[in-house]
Amino acid sequence: MSSRASGVALLAVGLVLGAGLVFATSYLGGGQSTKTILETTTYTEISTTTTTMTVTSSPGGFTSTTVISTSVTECVQISGPEEQCSLLLTNSGNTGIPDPTMCSMTFGGSTHTAIFAKTSGNLSVGSSESGTCTNSDGAVAAAGSQITGSISLSNGGQAVFSATAT
Repeated sequence: MSSRASGVALLAVGLVLGAGLVFATSYLGGGQSTKTILETTTYTEISTTTTTMTVTSSPGGFTSTTVISTSVTECVQISGPEEQCSLLLTNSGNTGIPDPTMCSMTFGGSTHTAIFAKTSGNLSVGSSESGTCTNSDGAVAAAGSQITGSISLSNGGQAVFSATAT
C-alpha cells in the first residue's frame, strides 16, 4: 500500500473514531451538562368594581354621569395596627367630582370607619386617582379574609370595592 493510501486510510479511521467519540459524549450522557431555568411568577389579586351615579340637573334635561371604577391593588396590615387598602379610582363619566375623603371597610363581621387619602391624580373626566382607605380603630383583617368597602363620593354616591386581606 502506498504511503498516500495509508495516510487516507488513517485519516478515515481517525474521522470515524472522532465522530464516534463526539456521539458517545454528546448523546450518551458524557457531554456538557444542561441547565434548566425555572421562572416563578407571583400574582396579586386585583378586583374591579364599577359604580355609576346619574344625576339629572336643571329642567333643560342635561344629564351628568359620574362613572367610578375602583381597583384594589392590596389590603395589608400596617403599624398602628390598622388595615389599609390601596386603591385606584377611575372616572369614565362625563362629570368630574372632588376628591373623596371618607371610606369604610367591612371585615370580621364589623364595619370600620376609615379615611381616604389621595396619593396622586384627580377625578376629573377621564382621569384616575390613587389613594388609600385606612381604618384607625385598631382592627385588622385576618390574612386571607374578605374585605368589602365603600368610598363616599361628594355627589352622594359610593364607590365600592372588594379584596382579600394579605
